[in-house]
Amino acid sequence: MGAREIAYSVLLRHRRGAGNASELLNRAFLEEKPAASDRALATELIYGCIRRRLTLEWLIREYSRFRLPADVKVLLSLGLYQLLYLDRIPDYAAVNESVRMARAAGKKKWASTVNAILRRVQDDRRNLSWPSREEGLKKHLEVRHSHPAWLVDILLKDFGPCSAEEILKENNRRPPITIRCNTLKVRPEELGVRLASEGIDAEPAGAGQIFFRIRSDIPVFEIAAFREGLFTVQDVSAGLAVEMLGPRPGESILDLCAGPGGKTTHIAQLTRDRGEIVAIDISVDKVRMIEDSCRRLGIRSVRCVRGDGREGGSLCGGRLFDRVLVDAPCSNTGVLRRRVEARWRMNPSRVKELSGLQLSLLKAASRCLKKGGYLVYSTCSILRDENDAVLGKFLAWCNAGLSHAVLKLQGRHSGDGIYCALMRRTGK
Repeated sequence: MGAREIAYSVLLRHRRGAGNASELLNRAFLEEKPAASDRALATELIYGCIRRRLTLEWLIREYSRFRLPADVKVLLSLGLYQLLYLDRIPDYAAVNESVRMARAAGKKKWASTVNAILRRVQDDRRNLSWPSREEGLKKHLEVRHSHPAWLVDILLKDFGPCSAEEILKENNRRPPITIRCNTLKVRPEELGVRLASEGIDAEPAGAGQIFFRIRSDIPVFEIAAFREGLFTVQDVSAGLAVEMLGPRPGESILDLCAGPGGKTTHIAQLTRDRGEIVAIDISVDKVRMIEDSCRRLGIRSVRCVRGDGREGGSLCGGRLFDRVLVDAPCSNTGVLRRRVEARWRMNPSRVKELSGLQLSLLKAASRCLKKGGYLVYSTCSILRDENDAVLGKFLAWCNAGLSHAVLKLQGRHSGDGIYCALMRRTGK
């Protein structure tokens, strides 16, 4: 199979509920073993079509005179995505390959329909008629930027039209690959030289000079420097929560929702691997990922515990810690450019459930904190119903003082959207 055939197969199975896109894609790669260029194109087509699903579906409805089968809609989505969003794909290739695939898939009677719709969109491309902003801003943003109506509504209320649209645009951009230098093994300047020697184009990213933005298309997990534990993949924004926590050598630190381990290993790095770190996660797979990362990075100060963070006190035997991090499960609204399916899985009811879970985790964390100890609450959400609202309820419940809170919106700075709040326990 070529890239387009792989993308068609995965998207069709995904549409039928056979699994999440990343699992289906990895399975297809293992079966088909495509060349690197086909892997890259297939990945772009699959994730792009999922991100732009609502926009593509709207165009198909606008340009179709018939009720189309699901597999024909998938073929049209692939063709439309190439026409509208991939500059490197010639128009003739986008159209002709879609028609060819329709015939190859046994949809010969629909091949002419696929051809006609794609050519009409091609002709109208610079003057497509979207829902009017003047007649309804929410509907315009929903269709134009492919986000569910409930989320567009919240972003408009929380941030206003200009910032909301900036966020929506950013959620559809290809995310950068950012890595964190493992200073337990190598200095940042040495890592930069090593990456260059392996053909990796990298530039410093963020404060502290320990993060690098990768500009090469080479899979970073496959290079020797990764296998040797010289770096780990982590967004600049993800480092903010750990920096705010301020871990020091010799301290006891609890990471209450630790999987998959990026922040846990960052904590160990800042303590120079001379602290005592307990990493709790409810997922067996994520606990295994933390342990694997620690082995690869040469970290020995982390002890992993599998369990529910809401029972952190009993899982830790009632002991108290100098610092506790609660990187809570959330709506992922700050990282939608990375988690392409999240926007379609989330809904207001689920956000409410997650807010309750976050509050429960914070209460559990406070019971594990020494008097005078520090607690950081962080999410990769930008929704006030999770962040400020949860923090307000927690502070009204416990003996803790708020030092400061930070909300960073995607598109406004170099990293993902993130919320972090630092507190200190003042009571018993």
